[in-house]
Amino acid sequence: MDIQIPPHVFEEFTLELTRHNFNYSVIIDDLQTLLDAEKEESQKRQKRSTWATNGQEVRDLVGEYGDFNEIMRWIEAKQSSHPSLIHLQDIGRSYEGRSMRLVRIGSRGRNKPAIWIDSGIHAREWIAPATSIYIMNELIESYGIDSNVTALMDDFDWYFLPVANPDGYHYSHSMDRFWRKTRSLLRPNWYHQRYRCQGVDLNRNFDFEWRGHCDSMHCRSRNPCDASYAGSQPFSESESIAVANFILRNQGALKMYLSLHSYSQMWLTPWGNSRRPPADYPDLIRVANAAVSALHEVNGTEYKVGSPAVILYAAGGGSYDWAKAIANIKYSYTVELRDTGDYGFVLPRRLVRPVGEETWAGIKAAVEEMKTDTCWVQGVGC
Repeated sequence: MDIQIPPHVFEEFTLELTRHNFNYSVIIDDLQTLLDAEKEESQKRQKRSTWATNGQEVRDLVGEYGDFNEIMRWIEAKQSSHPSLIHLQDIGRSYEGRSMRLVRIGSRGRNKPAIWIDSGIHAREWIAPATSIYIMNELIESYGIDSNVTALMDDFDWYFLPVANPDGYHYSHSMDRFWRKTRSLLRPNWYHQRYRCQGVDLNRNFDFEWRGHCDSMHCRSRNPCDASYAGSQPFSESESIAVANFILRNQGALKMYLSLHSYSQMWLTPWGNSRRPPADYPDLIRVANAAVSALHEVNGTEYKVGSPAVILYAAGGGSYDWAKAIANIKYSYTVELRDTGDYGFVLPRRLVRPVGEETWAGIKAAVEEMKTDTCWVQGVGC
């Protein structure tokens, strides 16, 4: 367990840990210094890295962090310069009215099998949208140049939802760097310990094992003030509804569901709320192991493979469990990106590109391994 505490309680807190025989170590001595460095680097980058399109200046976000508006401008600029490869679609609106912008990247042909990748479900996990941007750019710029990428584009359509929680992501940039949930306000006048109880954890809000029966506080959270609050009911949030509606309309085409998160360095398989594995668990593990092996080859980064209930913590209402159980997408995973706690959510910008490189290698390997499934070999898809 990683715990963030204010400095004035450090001595008392560690004394209590020692008194109860808990081992502990200080990972980050002063979190504010990381936040200050992150902000300073962002300001420098904004001044020196822009490129013009249609008379507008757009910041190059490959290997960088961007706020919500910058990401939308980058996507639109890419679509303008590669109209034959990129199609944009708004699949819904957030609570505060921001676009749920979906990016379809693909080449020739229609009715192809498809890969889904979402990121930014949890607002503070900035490395996830940054990694999606890196992967999108690799697909776009390497098409027709790299034979492997060209084949992946010719064989599949790639759907990206780079910011699945637009309001929360914007809030994490403008107000609270560690905000996790949406920004929906169900009880406007309810305050708890001086904090407004606002928002829902989208990754507990999907209608499969919602508030699932398990021993973890993460799947029993009924407190609107809790960071893992599951909502008043399944699909209480416009953001989760938008994702579910699109996936159900296209479930026949979608063959792999990937949800990018941070941090832990884990390639997580279903089920999230139970130690009981799905019937096709050997196939899921085989594809996941191929992914983490290829990922490791890039920078030597170590990933664990398994279900959250076994190697992390149990939680119900997760998007990838829903994608497998309800939308029938066989190969559904959550990928917890770097790191394992040295920086946590405040991963330095110098690590954004390496994370993108290794994650893209893992995803390519996962897709290729998926294609060795019997149903693919027989030419009928999975």
